[in-house]
Amino acid sequence: MSVVKRKSRLEKGDKLITRLAEASHADLLTNLTRRSKAHWGYSESQIIAWHDQLVISQNEIMEGRVWIGTLADTIVGYYSYEVLSTSAIKLDNLFLDPAYIGKGLGKVLMQDFLDRAKQQGFQTATLNAEPYAEPFYRGFGFQVVDQLNSSIPGRSLPVMELNLLKTS
Repeated sequence: MSVVKRKSRLEKGDKLITRLAEASHADLLTNLTRRSKAHWGYSESQIIAWHDQLVISQNEIMEGRVWIGTLADTIVGYYSYEVLSTSAIKLDNLFLDPAYIGKGLGKVLMQDFLDRAKQQGFQTATLNAEPYAEPFYRGFGFQVVDQLNSSIPGRSLPVMELNLLKTS
């Protein structure tokens, strides 16, 4: 598997396939995470400061909580989650290769996460959103329930929640 490092067009009929990540994907997903985070204008020094927070470990993958999205056997994004309780699940990460941002693939990954959470019987999904991503999550019905102080002074992260029992 590889990650695309150039701008790429989606061809008609391209379909994002989701599947469990493999331990061998850890470095690739960590690099994708850092590139995707940098895409949103964070400085190199900020990305370095977040070094440990932007790592996808082999252990996390082996726990079965990391799902990749592929196009033609190329990893273009992923999501990961944490089970909080028998009724609550938290989206930890949802990242796309920058070449694929804005092409609707984030929506496909998010819907896959929500469908999986519902199938597993969870009633509530939560997440800590990047401020720029709040409208994306609102589009799925998430509501802001709190604010979390960020490591960047003067910035907070919206804590968002979705009642999975009220979604179709």
